[in-house]
Amino acid sequence: MDNTIIASVDISGYVAVARRALVQGIGKTGELIEGYAAALTKSHGEAWYALVGKDAKGIRIEREVFNADMSAIEKLDGSFRYPKLADGKYSPSLNTMWQRVKEAAGYQTANKVSGSTSNSDRNLADLKTIINRILADEENSVVQNWSDSKGSLMDIFASHGGDIGKLGGK
Repeated sequence: MDNTIIASVDISGYVAVARRALVQGIGKTGELIEGYAAALTKSHGEAWYALVGKDAKGIRIEREVFNADMSAIEKLDGSFRYPKLADGKYSPSLNTMWQRVKEAAGYQTANKVSGSTSNSDRNLADLKTIINRILADEENSVVQNWSDSKGSLMDIFASHGGDIGKLGGK
């Protein structure tokens, strides 16, 4: 089964409109980045961020236009928000912005197992961190008053879907 995606080189139309919306409304980046990522996905197919070689030609062109458009944003004082650096490269901030676009399209970094950022998931992760700190202090014979609450915290962690077996660095 061949999963090759042939991406068009034509970047006019809805991708350009989405890019302009992103550039013009940079203060509302969350929604705009998602819209731009969706337009890229519609234009270049699922997993456009993983295209290589000639299949990625349209994405490479779009990235260059994205960088150029973002570099042209002027601040109120007349300076540029993302100026080109002395060596001719674009601002590292543009790499971060492009990474956010890729992530909005489904790209997952190596250490990002889940794309979920719900409050519930973050609360569970925070609770795991708290419990692990308590366990680490106990292993190092550090006296602290949180040990009394450890059992209750572990019960709460488990009742919200946490895996008790993965606590304590396991």
